[in-house]
Formats: sequence, structure tokens, C-alpha cells
Amino acid sequence: MTGDEETPLTAAEDHRGPIHYFPRTEELYIKGGLAFVFSGVSIFVCFYAQPDLDAWMPYETEWKTFMFALCVFLTLPNIYQTSLVLFTFRAVWWGHESIQQELKVRRPIWLVLVYAVILSFIVPVALPFACLYLPIAWCKGDKQYILFLVGMLDFIQTIVLVPLGYVVVFSADATEDVFLKTVVVQVFATLDDEFVLDLISGPKVKQEALETYCEEVYTDKAGNTTVANPLERTKALADFAYG
Repeated sequence: MTGDEETPLTAAEDHRGPIHYFPRTEELYIKGGLAFVFSGVSIFVCFYAQPDLDAWMPYETEWKTFMFALCVFLTLPNIYQTSLVLFTFRAVWWGHESIQQELKVRRPIWLVLVYAVILSFIVPVALPFACLYLPIAWCKGDKQYILFLVGMLDFIQTIVLVPLGYVVVFSADATEDVFLKTVVVQVFATLDDEFVLDLISGPKVKQEALETYCEEVYTDKAGNTTVANPLERTKALADFAYG
């Protein structure tokens, strides 16, 4: 695969007309706010840790170089995904035809990563101007613009993980700290998405708790019990332990 490839789009349009995508403002405000805060924290750490970086960089250079390379490698899927999210949100902002075209496109992973490298220089410069345009878009009723803005914030949050990983790894003063800080960077990468998903899936917790820790049974007048849905019930630990 050497370039953009188009595949058929399923259920794009039906008898009700074309599909349009409108932003869920609460989720976007939370994700955008967290992405902004996490990006700021990452940039602050990069500057604040400079003295430690200068002092401890010569210590265990080979080990730190290996762990930083591993950190960057583990970050690539996040960069790939946030780049695709940015492309998608931009297409929603541009209109119906643009998003339908974007959903048809299948880009090679290497090509998306190349785009990400180029965008890592463009997006940080364009973001302040995009923020200034936000009131104008709000007055114009352009609700889809918030998607594009949040996509830019999310992309920056992911990109700054690379310099953050470099600083925290090479500023470590102990062998085990190098490993721990590499893990911390990877956990830090997805905290905003996990926060939003945990809030959205909150109502599901009740049903999941019942399925995991309770047995749904019917009880007749004689006191006899039978499993309510024997074919659909979640297997209990006792089923595996005792047969």
C-alpha cells in the first residue's frame, strides 16, 4: 500500500437523507480542558526539569537511550490515533462531503506518521490563532468548529509526550527511575480519554456489577430458583473452579 486508498462507506446515506455529525459539547469541553491542562503540565515539566537533565544526562546513557527509544515507540500508536482524530474532526468542520470522503480514506500507518511529523510544527503555531477564532465561530453558530479545536489540543497533548519522555528519562538519577518514568509517560498519554469514557460508561456500572457479582434467578411460590438467562449469563468463578 503506497498511498491513500478508498474503500466503500457503509450506511453513509439512507432514505432519511445524508448523515451529519454534531458535537457533544459536554464531552468535548471535558476532553479539551484536560488536553489543555495535560499539555501545559508536560511543557512545564520539560522546562522545570532542565537542571536535573543537565546534571544526570551523562549517567547510564546507554540505558536511558534504550528506554527513551522504547518510550517513543510505544507513543507511536497514540500519535497515529490522534492524527486520525484530527483529520476526522477537521473533516466534520468542513462539511458533509468532506467527512464522507475522510471516512472512505484508508491511509498507510507510515504516511499518517509522516503527516504527524509535519503537523507537529504547524499545529502549535496555528493553535493560538484557532483559539482566537473560537468566539467568531461561536457567534456564527459554527458548532462543529469546537471539534477541530479539541482535535488540535489532543494532537498537541500527544506530541509533547516525546520531549516529555526525553526529559524525564534522561533526568532520572537511578536505574529503576528510568523504567518507572517511561511507564508514567505512557499512562499519562491516555488519562483524558479514560476520564471521559469512565463518565460516559457510568450508568453501565450498575448492570456490570450485577452481572459480575450477582446471579439473576427466578423464584417460584414454592421457593425453587432457576437461572433467569442460562444461555446469556456471565460465567461465574464457581463454574470454572468446580465444573
